[in-house]
Order: sequence, then structure tokens, then C-alpha cells
Amino acid sequence: MLAASRAAGLTFDAPCGGRGVCGTCGVRVIEGELGEPDEQERAGLKRAPSGVRLACRSQVVGPVVVRPLVAPAAMSAEISGGGRAALVAGVDLGTTNVSVVVVDRATGRQIGMATVPNRQRSFGADVITRITAALGGDAAALSVAASESVASALEVASGGQAENVQRVVIAANTAMAALLVQADVSVLSVAPYAAPVIPSSMEASKIRGLDSEAEVMLVPPLGSFVGGDVLAGLEFLAAAGADSPVLLVDVGTNAEVALLVGDNLTVASAAAGPAFEGVAGLCGSEVVAALADLRRADILDEDGLIRPDGVGVSLDENGVRVVSVGPEEDALLTQLDIRELQLAKAAVFVAVQGVLSAAALSAQSLSRVWVAGAFGGALRPADLVAIGMMPVEVGQVLSAPGNASLGGATKLALSGDLGAVRGYLQQAHHVGLASDPRFAERLLDAVRLAPQHL
Repeated sequence: MLAASRAAGLTFDAPCGGRGVCGTCGVRVIEGELGEPDEQERAGLKRAPSGVRLACRSQVVGPVVVRPLVAPAAMSAEISGGGRAALVAGVDLGTTNVSVVVVDRATGRQIGMATVPNRQRSFGADVITRITAALGGDAAALSVAASESVASALEVASGGQAENVQRVVIAANTAMAALLVQADVSVLSVAPYAAPVIPSSMEASKIRGLDSEAEVMLVPPLGSFVGGDVLAGLEFLAAAGADSPVLLVDVGTNAEVALLVGDNLTVASAAAGPAFEGVAGLCGSEVVAALADLRRADILDEDGLIRPDGVGVSLDENGVRVVSVGPEEDALLTQLDIRELQLAKAAVFVAVQGVLSAAALSAQSLSRVWVAGAFGGALRPADLVAIGMMPVEVGQVLSAPGNASLGGATKLALSGDLGAVRGYLQQAHHVGLASDPRFAERLLDAVRLAPQHL
């Protein structure tokens, strides 16, 4: 069914890449029927409610209507409208979502903004799973999924004027950029993890709706898993004028950290997973706030275990502890959700620790720390410190600029000059966290839901 849905232009979330082990693509059959489940699907359905099938494993044998158990992420858009002006667009091609801002080329006025799910999600939730899929023969399909996601967001953000967009600048992590242009991703699959050769531009014809004469530019990656999204973020934040040293932490499915000390740039990346892109119907900042509030209320212990006698704690149909969270207490975090969040926040902390250690710099020396990505402007910096995602020493200099990568891509789309960001390529030092013999120990230490010092 997963292949059939892709062919129809529909997207099922399949974080495990179709192996039948995560259960996210569960569906109920409304009309018609599916083929008999194979052994892998039966194993994956052991804890599922009666009547559920896995879209990634089930076979379509005739006309069938199904309803997903987990609703796909909704597309969001904000349109300002106005005229048929010459337009430019900035694109943040994220692992989970694709965001676009369209602006008037002459005035810089924003025309619209849109965020849509990345259609590659049906090939897996993380970059490693998608790289595996590409190497297994799905490279062309992954490229189409990415370009179609960009096209959909452009169409909405431009208010139906995609053909008037004259320049598009795409910022993405290294894997997403490589999968978009079908670059060789095999170098990202084995140590020492080199960056693929990614062209600086691509044909406009690859993105549906664009005029054939439109210019499509890609922000170059800094290193293996530190992509052009970090470069775009640095460009966006350069206008803030903070004295160095400054730290940019871009939190998403792939967490990227950049430390700028004078002309020296130190970067690192860590696989955080999709947890901070939103879980249980909560956005990234709400997830962080929920974790911090649960700790303050002693509903979670330091190890992340939900206390059985905590307020709002109950058992789901499988006997797993869940806790009510959110503004209306209508969202449920399971023990599994919390474990994934712990690993995600630990990955971010270790990446911060890694770049500071490589630069022989103390956390107290930082003049500004920007936490960008899924958090937006609703982030409470104290929450990041409370759950041990950011060190105690930076609590007073934390700020959240929103999607800095998108802002930088939009700025570059207006100027049409990538020269400034290319300058970073000459001065960047990439830190390979996994090659550090202390990495596993540091990661385990950082899992604790408690303030941590560096």
C-alpha cells in the first residue's frame, strides 16, 4: 500500500522506512480489503488494536478505502496577497517539513509563507533510513518526493503565482540536499562520512510550477551532516551583530551546532530524530515546556520515568503509562515518547559539548546562544536548561529566532549572492562526535532530565 500511495501522490508517515516495526502507518480498512498480512506485518500488529493494518507492509489487491490512525501533519500557510509582482523565494527543505517564504523582489515585502510535510517521510523518518532507501533503488522517487514538496509549498506561499517566482534559494541539511538532486549519498552511509558533491544550482523544470527561466540555487553544505541550512542560519543571524563567541543550535530531526569565534567556525551534527519537530499534537516548544513542567511537578523522575501516582497519569490500552499534557491537557505523552525526547535532547547537549570542547572554549564565554528550528518564538529558555538540553551556564544568553535557515534562504534569494556563505566553507572545522571515544558516555550522561553543567 505504501508504494501505491506514493504513486498517487499521497503521504503516509513511515518512520521505520517500511520495515513494519514502528506502527505509525497503521490504518483501518473502511471499504474493500487488503491482501493477507505477511509474517513481518503480523509481528508488527501484535500490540495493535483489532482491525488495524500496516500500510507499509499490506498489499493492495483491489479498490480499497482506508483511514490512517495517525493523521498526517497539516499544511499551514499564511498569505499576504497582492498583485502579480516578480517574486523570489527562500526554502528550508527539512527532514520532516518543508517551509517556504515568498517575497516581492522589488520591495522585499512578504507575499506568503507555507509549511508542508516532506513527502519523503513515507521512506522513513530520519536521514539514515532515507539514505538506505536511496541506495536500495529509491533515489529517483526520493528526489521527486522532495521536489514535489517544494512545489506544493511554493504554490501555496505564492498564492498561486509560482510561475512568477524568478529565484529560489534552497537551504537543507546535507542529506536532504543530496537526495533532492540525486547526488551520490553512499559517502554519507559509511565512515568517515564525507559530504556528497552537490551542485550550486538545479534546473527549474525539476520543480513543478516554476517558469523554465527561473533560477534555483542551493546553499552548499559545510560538511558531512552539517548542511547549507546552518550556513543560511548564520547569514540570517549575522545581522544581529552579537559579539563573538556566538553559538547557533539548529534543532530538528538532524541537530546542527555552529560555534563562531572571530573568523573561526566549529560545527557538529547529531541525529536528534523527529521528536522536537512535534509529538502528540504538540509543537517543538510545547514539547520542551511539557517535559520541564512534568519534571517540576515531579510527575517525571530524573530518569524520565512517569510516576504511577502522578497527576494526569493513566494506562493506555496496552498497559503503557501515559500522561496528559498541553494547554488543554488533551494531548497524551507515552513513556516511549518521553524516552525518544530524552535521546533527542541528549544528542543536542552532546553536540554543544563537542564544539565547545573542540574549540577549547567554556560555555560561560558565549555572548549569545541562538536556538533555532522547530521552537519558534514561544520557547522558554529556562525549560531548555531545566531538562538538561542546554547547559546551565548559557541560560542567560539564550534566545529563539525561529527558523533561521528559512530566514537566511529568503535573504539570499533577495540578494542572489551566495558569496558570503561560501566564505564560511574556508574557515569551518567539522567535529565528528561519534568518533570521540567519550561520545557514548557523554550521551548517556546527557539523557538525565535535570540541569547540567559544562
